[in-house]
Amino acid sequence: MRITPSISKNVHQQFADYFPEQEIRPYLYLLSKKLAEGHICVKNNEISNEDLDGLYEIDQPLALKNNLVSDGNKAEPVVLYRDHLYFHRYFIYETIIVEKIKSLIEISQKKLQNRIKELSGHEKTTDALINTNANTIDWQSVAAVTGFLNQFTIITGGPGTGKTTSVSKLLKLLLSLHPELIIALAAPTGKAAARMAESIHNNLNISEQSENLTPFTIHRLLGTIRNSIYFKHNVDNPLPYDVVIIDESSMIDVALFAKLIQAVGPETRLIMLGDKNQLASVEAGSLFGDLCNIPEQLNQFSGEMGSALNRIYNKPLFDPKNKINNKLGDHIVELQKSYRFSDEMGIGRFSRMVLKEDLEKFEAITTSTDPDIEFDFSYCDEKFETFVSLFESYIQTENIAEALKKLNEARILCALREGQYGVFETNVRIEKLLEKKGFIKRTREFYQHRPVMITKNDYVLGLNNGDTGIIRKDQKGLLKAWFDIQGQLTAFNPSLINSAETAYCITIHKSQGSEFNNVMVLLPDFEVPVLTKELVYTAVTRARDRVLIQADKQILKNALTKSIQRGSGVKERL
Repeated sequence: MRITPSISKNVHQQFADYFPEQEIRPYLYLLSKKLAEGHICVKNNEISNEDLDGLYEIDQPLALKNNLVSDGNKAEPVVLYRDHLYFHRYFIYETIIVEKIKSLIEISQKKLQNRIKELSGHEKTTDALINTNANTIDWQSVAAVTGFLNQFTIITGGPGTGKTTSVSKLLKLLLSLHPELIIALAAPTGKAAARMAESIHNNLNISEQSENLTPFTIHRLLGTIRNSIYFKHNVDNPLPYDVVIIDESSMIDVALFAKLIQAVGPETRLIMLGDKNQLASVEAGSLFGDLCNIPEQLNQFSGEMGSALNRIYNKPLFDPKNKINNKLGDHIVELQKSYRFSDEMGIGRFSRMVLKEDLEKFEAITTSTDPDIEFDFSYCDEKFETFVSLFESYIQTENIAEALKKLNEARILCALREGQYGVFETNVRIEKLLEKKGFIKRTREFYQHRPVMITKNDYVLGLNNGDTGIIRKDQKGLLKAWFDIQGQLTAFNPSLINSAETAYCITIHKSQGSEFNNVMVLLPDFEVPVLTKELVYTAVTRARDRVLIQADKQILKNALTKSIQRGSGVKERL
């Protein structure tokens, strides 16, 4: 559960003071506070009294001699490992992840030569699928080959760089040589999983076998057990798949990451897709970004991997003499060329400036008359109302399936949930505008045309956190909640839906894994910790075609200088 800033100090202090040993309380307080902020651990030698909000004082770093502290081998509340302090549970999560990745890398090295021979023995298939005749490096192709060679692969890149295309090439390669393979697709939200599957099935049409690929949420993939934090699939009962592909991996918190990777058997390929520059998970951890940032430079392979790729492509694309100590770099491919956005204008230009923190270009970009991105620093009501008018299209569309598609053509994204610039008040503001123009009537909670987003997985109904639907009357005139579930239009009695919110406007965090033709980003005109460059980047890149940003100019500029920094020991341990 996320703890709001207004009560966080009291909650963390109450937790720390529960323990009778006074010397441990400052560290318990700080760990609790940092965990709520998304950190897995804190560095023991960097703790200062300023971090303790005037509630406690410390004279020196914590030592193992305290009976509530262990080196990780005992189940004490606090773990001190390599000068990092953890709660025991989160140390175990991180340990599971680190050790499993090491194991998958070792398996990859053992299988490497045989897999090179396998590809080399099917030159016609390989040439057709990965374009070995190209004179320049096709990184989508390299990502596919790397995924074939390795047991563990990360493919990272921004919107439109071809992560799904890379996976489709990999699947073509795998299924052409091993048509019997059993493959699973999953993502943190049902919408993200369905979007990946739809892209593979419909847009890329990779093979007849792909028709059997069913998208899962990660929770459903692992097998939820009612009223339990554990899953059916685990280290003792691994997932029954030859290949597991996970999309939107930046959204996965450390606890779920550990349970997922632990359930991957030694003979299963694990492919993780995501954008390392996006927001980290809502809960603790930023594992995907941490892993991508471990190598000093991505797309620089070791001599062994470089030689393997050169052999497959039959040309010297990579340096076989590279002396790179970190083997994880052989398992990560970064796609950098966006086929959706131009680096020279619009959304692509602004996103690139955000990532590079190139504030010298801020003034030029925010005052330009670019048709794809507009900045409104006066919070103009007319511009807001013009954007809201885009919702009229889905309301006027009688066909429910088409109305659902039109609903997803536009969305307003907020940084906050509460307050003038938050989701709740903004949704009410939109409803009043649409009601004034006669498009809706709010006579009940689930009114005709209301857009709703599911906020909690409901495995009885088959609805997932993030699924979006609309309230419409059926042929009998009864109000139903309509959702597109894996391409099938499905209706539910609204009274059965326990966790749903109005969805004209959603938080930027909730928008991850989604794309909309038109996006309006509404940021507060005051400083809040959540305003970072990752938040702005994530919001802007949800738009396919056009984005409008309403914000205070200086607050927006300040946000671009702030980056999410979450404590983790993964880099040192890998």
